[in-house]
This record gives sequence, C-alpha cells and structure tokens, in this order.
Amino acid sequence: MTQTTLTRCQRENALARELRFRLVVELGGVCAYCGDSGIPLEIDHPDGRTWRARETSQLQRVKLYRRELESGVRLRVLCRSCNARTGGGRRYA
Repeated sequence: MTQTTLTRCQRENALARELRFRLVVELGGVCAYCGDSGIPLEIDHPDGRTWRARETSQLQRVKLYRRELESGVRLRVLCRSCNARTGGGRRYA
C-alpha cells in the first residue's frame, strides 16, 4: 500500500476549498440573482471589499470572508456570470 504525502500547500488548499464550500452553503448555495447552483459560485461583496484578493492565499481569503461575515459585512453568492455583470472585475482599495 502506498501512502500519499501532501505538501503543506496542498493541505492548506484542500482546507480552503472545504471551508469555502461550507461558507457558500451557509450563504444560500445558489446565485442571489439567477438562482443557478452550478459551479463556479463566487462570494461577492455588494458594498466592495477593503482588501486585495490577489495578495492573499486561498486559506487567508476564506478566513477573511468568515471574519467579515461574523462582523456584519454583507456577503452574497453569485455565479461567475452574474458576478461579472455586477462588477466582479472592478478593483478595490
């Protein structure tokens, strides 16, 4: 029997995917606009975010989403298409 050893990065990415999935389900699990439940679903900040997603790892990003949700920041789930239409590509401070 062979044992697969995951790198630290692989373990963190797997954890991030699991935590993100749970957060998406908690936020409704379907697009807030069109009701699509297909993948990819994205977490959206309707009021904009104050941090740069590209400067954070997947795990850090999910932890930020969780902290924001717990502190009252509005988050919603959108499919990629609806997120692009509502400004998902705009830059934040």
